[in-house]
Amino acid sequence: MAPLYLGDTAISKVYKGSTELPQNYIGESGLLSAGPVFSAVEYSGNSTTQTITGVGFEPDMIWIMDPGGSGRQYFFWRTSTSNNWEWINFYTTETIQTSTLITPNSDGWSMGYSFGINYTGYNYVAYCWRINGGSYSSNTDGDITSSVTVSTDVNISVVQYTGNGSASQTVGHGLGATPDSIFFFEYGTADKILEIPAYSKAARTNEEADMTSPYTTAMDSSTFTLDASRATQTGNDSGTNYVAICLKSKSGVSHIGTRTGTTSGVNVGGTLSFEPKLYWTKCVDLNARNGSTYDYDWLLYDDYITNGATSPFQTNDGNRNASRSDVSFNASTVNISTGTGTWASEQGLLNHYNSKHWDMIFGV
Repeated sequence: MAPLYLGDTAISKVYKGSTELPQNYIGESGLLSAGPVFSAVEYSGNSTTQTITGVGFEPDMIWIMDPGGSGRQYFFWRTSTSNNWEWINFYTTETIQTSTLITPNSDGWSMGYSFGINYTGYNYVAYCWRINGGSYSSNTDGDITSSVTVSTDVNISVVQYTGNGSASQTVGHGLGATPDSIFFFEYGTADKILEIPAYSKAARTNEEADMTSPYTTAMDSSTFTLDASRATQTGNDSGTNYVAICLKSKSGVSHIGTRTGTTSGVNVGGTLSFEPKLYWTKCVDLNARNGSTYDYDWLLYDDYITNGATSPFQTNDGNRNASRSDVSFNASTVNISTGTGTWASEQGLLNHYNSKHWDMIFGV
């Protein structure tokens, strides 16, 4: 990292007592990020072992997809077990799997053969996040004890817990702030659900998009509360294991939130405090869509990809079937060029008049 300064004098060393610390360490905790927390790399599969570098850090969460070929996409996160990663296919009915396929290193990872992430003739892009080096701790803030790994550098926590079947249970998330969104993955089923605070619906990633009864009834800076009214898939079925990935917007890194569609262009999130590189969006307003054939579409736009980036990637079905002309990446904005009151267009999916849209942007 670049040197730190006091006035015009570069700080060459930082100490806590007699212990030399990294330059980014201030006070009792690292208040300045120890380098990048989000990155992306492209690579080509080889159907054998290979090492991927260029990430810029040792990743703890990796989302790999083949945007130009098979459309497969796999979401990996590091668990509390040494060298174990869990993964799920974001758009199929596959359930959570445990794997030692990925071995992280200081600039990326090494991996073996897999059709989904390393097959000859396919080009892949991998979005990577640095969280906490796989360091988990027990969290007893809620009724249900959870195992949590957290990074305040990127405002992400990965929460693992086991349901107890009781009503209105809370689970500690460790984020230290109310999440802007939570993704729930349920072991043993293909359920993958996005929860949005202060909004009465949630969005599934691989099927009919909205529910009138989300997993959660409340979130705060310490816990989320699981809904007791759902008959099945409650987020707290007794003996069922869950993982919840909690996200909060972070200045200089990300924007996560909702907006109301307009009939004109819009800069998503306004002027951003970072250069945007990844934009993922979905309309989450069932009533406005009224059964449209576009119900399922989650659109991902990317300013990294050079292999086949002329159209958005639909993360719900792995297809590219629209132009990219309505979204542009700039130094501090993601711009949607126009809005519309109809669905049969990219504009309708991105910026439908008076409908609620969910957005996630990460950058550098």
